[in-house]
Amino acid sequence: MGGNKIRASEANANPALMGFEVSEKEKGKTSGQLYMKAIQPLIDMLEKDGDAAWDEIVAQYDQYSTREFLELNGWSEGMIEMFGLLANQESVMNSSFLELFREDSGNYYTDMIEIEGGTDRLPYAFLP
Repeated sequence: MGGNKIRASEANANPALMGFEVSEKEKGKTSGQLYMKAIQPLIDMLEKDGDAAWDEIVAQYDQYSTREFLELNGWSEGMIEMFGLLANQESVMNSSFLELFREDSGNYYTDMIEIEGGTDRLPYAFLP
């Protein structure tokens, strides 16, 4: 950022290192923390009502891009930019918020496995 090398872990530990102008209520918080706070009510709905909650969530948020959802939750432009960079969402900020939320609420990518030695070993495992 600005000619300085900053690791994502350093930026998450001290968001001020990123140099973005954020609101007073956002100072000292990471974009990840604020994102979880923004989606927590929706996650709570899913936990309470199960799949039936999706009808209400879709009706309420289908028209929003990720950027618009963050703006709806009062995020500053600086925090939106920080989220884009640190959460690897910069190129898809104008994509559907629900697309991102479905991944986050479904706990996708939490049970991934690694093929030791590389994925090219998988097809060879089927050979006689």
